[in-house]
Amino acid sequence: MSYPMPGQPPAPERKPRPGTVSAASWLLFLVAAIYVASFVATLITLDVFVNATREAYAGTELEGQEDFAVITTVAQSVIFLLVAGGLVALGILNNLGKNPARIVTWVVGGLVLCCTGAGLALQGVMTSVPVPEDVEGPDPMEVQRQIEAALPDWYITLSWIGSVVAILALIVALILLALPPSNEFFRKTPPQAEPPTYPPPPYPPAG
Repeated sequence: MSYPMPGQPPAPERKPRPGTVSAASWLLFLVAAIYVASFVATLITLDVFVNATREAYAGTELEGQEDFAVITTVAQSVIFLLVAGGLVALGILNNLGKNPARIVTWVVGGLVLCCTGAGLALQGVMTSVPVPEDVEGPDPMEVQRQIEAALPDWYITLSWIGSVVAILALIVALILLALPPSNEFFRKTPPQAEPPTYPPPPYPPAG
């Protein structure tokens, strides 16, 4: 066990972690678990997705482009798997009171929310835009219907519930990290220097 040298400022004591930070970290862990489960579910149902997409595009001018949809789906799952690992690391660092980790959490969380919202909006637009008359392509809404009909019910349920829970959990986690108790926890406390010590005065000589 080491002791501070005389005149050396003592090491600052670690502040007790408030419940807001602990709850935010657990929510980040929950979002990470959802992303991992989504990645595993995508791998399990990949063959079904490939066959359903191939059948939907068969006999049209877009036949063969189903591979692009499959690659996009797998790439998206891999990206969210990497995000899951990052969220776990950020949750651990937030529990340790690392303020840079809290800032990165806000940045990453905001990007994930924006990308998720943009992806859902783009999916809705793509499925509602009709195919041009000069292109003998399948109706996007019909393709989506065929794919959803081929996929197991548990996958559709997991996808929708997981997406909603992940978005809400991430929003709440970002808010919790911005509350006053969290701010106080991440604020650095400057060490207080001890007054210098002086040697004791010499004893008077014996008379």
